[in-house]
Amino acid sequence: MRTLTLAAVFVSMSSVAWADEVYWPTLNPGDVKVLSGDAVPGFVREAAGYPAPAELPKDVKITAFMGPHRGEFAIISPCCGSNGGGAKIFSLIGDHLRDESIAVGDPRNGFTTQPYADSITVDPDAKAVRAKIVNSDCDKGTWGYYYQFDEIGRLQLTSVIDTGCAHLGVREFYHTASRPSHWWQK
Repeated sequence: MRTLTLAAVFVSMSSVAWADEVYWPTLNPGDVKVLSGDAVPGFVREAAGYPAPAELPKDVKITAFMGPHRGEFAIISPCCGSNGGGAKIFSLIGDHLRDESIAVGDPRNGFTTQPYADSITVDPDAKAVRAKIVNSDCDKGTWGYYYQFDEIGRLQLTSVIDTGCAHLGVREFYHTASRPSHWWQK
């Protein structure tokens, strides 16, 4: 009887410890969830630049989602820490987040990859991601980037538009031939 009682105490103590741990949310393809406050796992807080016990600032938005091919991602905006800026996308690998740099730039001058954008959003069905780079000079452009997931779940750039100068209008500078592109601006 005493062994049974000790086992019950051990199980209940273990359950409390498990309940205190915050885990990555359970997602299905197409799910998009905004994480906040106590629902943010420790490894996500660290990627955002705010390891425990530091409180996550109220302006930091963390969006977790599962792409159409079961890859799990997080967008942290602004990222990363008090000296960071812009938005950043990460992929979930095991129990940590890996930085996913995105292809950006003026297509006429060639693309580069960078970890940050002024904003990064995921569509409600998690089939596409949009990023924006805003330049203060309209002639340098305000660039909108549209990414879709390829057949193995990687983000692929499919369209780039410039909306920097009202007198030039909206100009699409890049469009992949194999995928439908969308005119968009957010």
